[in-house]
Amino acid sequence: ALQKDDAFNKDSKRRRDLNAILRGHRDPVNELTATQLAPKVMIAPGSKKPDDAFWSFLKGQRYRIASC
Repeated sequence: ALQKDDAFNKDSKRRRDLNAILRGHRDPVNELTATQLAPKVMIAPGSKKPDDAFWSFLKGQRYRIASC
């Protein structure tokens, strides 16, 4: 099936979309912790690294991480 198709899985967005479908459209944001979310976001050079409270707030606002 598509899960094992190398050509299909080279496209990370298609792979994510397929996994979402197979999981029953569960929102991946709900599954992430603040600690897991932080490394997925590039902080601008010279900017201060946000604390855990920021990441928890961001997650709580249900921001989408697909572009991160």
